[in-house]
Amino acid sequence: MKNNLIMFFTMAMGIVMISCVSSKKFEQVNTELDQLKTLTSEQEEIIKFIEKELASNESENKMLAEENSDLQKKIKVCADAKEAVSKNLNALNGAIKEQHGSLQELYAKADAGLEKFTAAGIDAKFEDGLVHLSMDNGLMFVSGGTSVGWEGKQALAVVAAVVNDFPGTSIYVIGNTDNVPAGKGYKDNWSLSTTRSNAVVRVLCEDYKVDPARIISGGRSQYHPVGNNTTEEGRMQNRRIDIFINPNLEKLWKTAETIK
Repeated sequence: MKNNLIMFFTMAMGIVMISCVSSKKFEQVNTELDQLKTLTSEQEEIIKFIEKELASNESENKMLAEENSDLQKKIKVCADAKEAVSKNLNALNGAIKEQHGSLQELYAKADAGLEKFTAAGIDAKFEDGLVHLSMDNGLMFVSGGTSVGWEGKQALAVVAAVVNDFPGTSIYVIGNTDNVPAGKGYKDNWSLSTTRSNAVVRVLCEDYKVDPARIISGGRSQYHPVGNNTTEEGRMQNRRIDIFINPNLEKLWKTAETIK
């Protein structure tokens, strides 16, 4: 009987001890489970944050890609424009260089011929990039008339020799008068000045074969005096023919038009 009680007591103590161990283990497992749940929740939050950041980055990357595409298009447009401008500027510079060279040669020839101009009674100078020739009416015309005299034709022969060597130049022939009213047969000094410039043009074209397409004829009446109209000497200076020789700018204008 005594042995049975001892066995029962031993079994009971074992059960109690097992129960105590199981309870502690259970609590430990629950604690670990709670920690795991907390960790899982934190990881989920981190994952959501990362996914949000990734979505934001994808949107920014897409925007940057679009901006880059637009930028590449603009770069190409600028490059094409730069190439076109460079090409047009080269053409314009070539045309300018061609005209400049021609004009420099003209200056050199005119300069070399200054003595001939002076000997022929022509006042020659370079003015505002042009060759300016001035001839008084006493040299050019029959006294009081509008017909070019012998001395005038000899002077125009010197002019024609220069301009015929430079077909790329244009020639402006301008008549000028003093302030004395025009005589009979002329409405006014406008009419007289243009009649005399036209007479000079006819000699250049008909006698010395200057291309008529290169010449512009006009008159300025009494309104561009170089002398004092209150004196005879001044009035004589104002009665004159001016000839301006300048480069033909047609090629420059055509080249410039292609740039627009």
